[in-house]
Amino acid sequence: MNIEKGGDSRNQEEGFDVKFIRSMFAHARLDHDVYNVWHKLPFNEEQWHGPIEPLQHYVERIERDAKNAALIRQLSDPEAVKAYDQLVDEFNASLPEINKTKDFDTIRKFWDRARKLIYSERE
Repeated sequence: MNIEKGGDSRNQEEGFDVKFIRSMFAHARLDHDVYNVWHKLPFNEEQWHGPIEPLQHYVERIERDAKNAALIRQLSDPEAVKAYDQLVDEFNASLPEINKTKDFDTIRKFWDRARKLIYSERE
């Protein structure tokens, strides 16, 4: 392990992707990519393109990035992962009604809860 003056050898050995992932967790309890899932939901009639599909649980979603999935799991707050999966289950259970009525207010409420969970401070 080489440690140069004023440097951390881990940072010198890591690629940009790893450094970026680590930096995202400085201000989040969960991987930022899962926020994008919620952000892509329709919030008005113009964005509606048919029924919304069920969302994936946290680990299922981060496994899409197989290269960095282990690091993301390691950096993720376990309590936040549980809360996220519960939120996804609640959202998915609401989908039949949301799809039937195009309930954008409910979508916004779930989105806000997801945002607060992902970006809440670690305890």
